[in-house]
Amino acid sequence: VFFFLASRKCERAKKDKDMARFAFVFFAGALFCAGRVSGFGFYEGGAAEAEMILVANTRGGNVVAYGLSDGAYLGQVLEAEDPDHLLVHEGSLYVSTGQHAVLKCGMPTVEAVAVSCSVFAEGGGLSRPYGFAFDDAGSLFVSSFLTDDILRYDATTGAFLDVFASGNATEEGLVNGPNHLFYEDGVLYATTQGSVAVNGSASFAFGLQSKILVFDLATGDGAVFAEDIAAIGPYVSLLGVQCKGDDLFVSDFAGGLRRYDKATATLTATYDTTFTDANHAIGSFDFAKGTENTLYAVGFVDDESIAWPGAVLTYDLTSTAASGVTDFNNDPATSLLVDETSPYLARPIGCVVL
Repeated sequence: VFFFLASRKCERAKKDKDMARFAFVFFAGALFCAGRVSGFGFYEGGAAEAEMILVANTRGGNVVAYGLSDGAYLGQVLEAEDPDHLLVHEGSLYVSTGQHAVLKCGMPTVEAVAVSCSVFAEGGGLSRPYGFAFDDAGSLFVSSFLTDDILRYDATTGAFLDVFASGNATEEGLVNGPNHLFYEDGVLYATTQGSVAVNGSASFAFGLQSKILVFDLATGDGAVFAEDIAAIGPYVSLLGVQCKGDDLFVSDFAGGLRRYDKATATLTATYDTTFTDANHAIGSFDFAKGTENTLYAVGFVDDESIAWPGAVLTYDLTSTAASGVTDFNNDPATSLLVDETSPYLARPIGCVVL
C-alpha cells in the first residue's frame, strides 16, 4: 500500500514538476520495494527487518539475538520466565512464557536489541502456553500444554474467547500435550507430545502417540495429519511446525527434522540434527526471509550439570544433499551458525528469524 501511494505521489510530482518531492518519494518507494524483495530493510506490518535470529532460552529466562551473517551475539532482547515460542505479527514480537501468558513486545533492531513487553493474552485456564498462531479472521490460538487445550483469544485485544479444542486422554481426543501451532489458509496445524495433563503435570502413563494434527477453522473439525511416526532419535516428541510452499516441516525434540508433502502427508525427507556427540535435544525452527531457502533450528546439549548449552543449526534446503541427511557434521548442506560454546544459550526452544 505504501509503495502504491508513493508511486501515485510520484506521478503527481512529475506533473507538478516538483523534482524535490519526486526524488524523496521515489527513493522511499524504491527502498521499500528493495526491502520487500531482498529482505534487507522491512518486515511485515512495516517494522524494520533486523537480519538476525532471536532465540528463547527456557532455562536462561531470556530471549537473545544473533546476527545471521556471522552468528555474532547481538545482546539480550528481553527477560521472561521460561520463554518458549516466538512469533512476529503485524509489527510486534509475541512470546509465550511460563507466566501462563503470551507477551506482546516491541520489535528489536540491530541498533536497539532490547525491547519492552506487556501481557497480551492470559486467563481462560491457560497453563504453560507453548505454541500459538494468529489466523486471518481476528483470532489468536494458544496451546495450553498443562490442560490439554487449544484456547482462542481476540487477536486485537488479547481477551479470552473460548476453548477451541480439548484432549480427553484418548487417541481420539487428539489434543494430548499440545505443542506448537501454525496457521495457513484456513487450517491450523498442531503438534502434540502425546502426554496427558494430570494435576498440573504431563503424564506419559496413557501411552498416547506424538502426532501432527490439522484443524479446519471453518468447521472446527480436527484430524490427524501424521501418526505412527518412526523415531529418528530415541523416541518421538514433535515440537515445531511450519509450512513452506508445498511442504510441512516438523521438528522433533528427541532429534531430527521431518519434511512432508502438505497435500498428501507423505514424508519426503528427514534431516539429521546431531550437532554434538553428547545427548542432545531439538527445539523449534524458522526459515530465512525473502528468496533464501535456509532453515534455522535451535538445539541444546541435554545435560543439566553443564546448564544445557545451546546451538543454532542451519540447513540449505535447495541442496540435494539435504534431502535425507544422515550426518549433520559431514553434509555440505548443513552448518552451525552458533555452536554450543556460546555462553548465551541455555536450553533454547523457540526461535524466529527477522
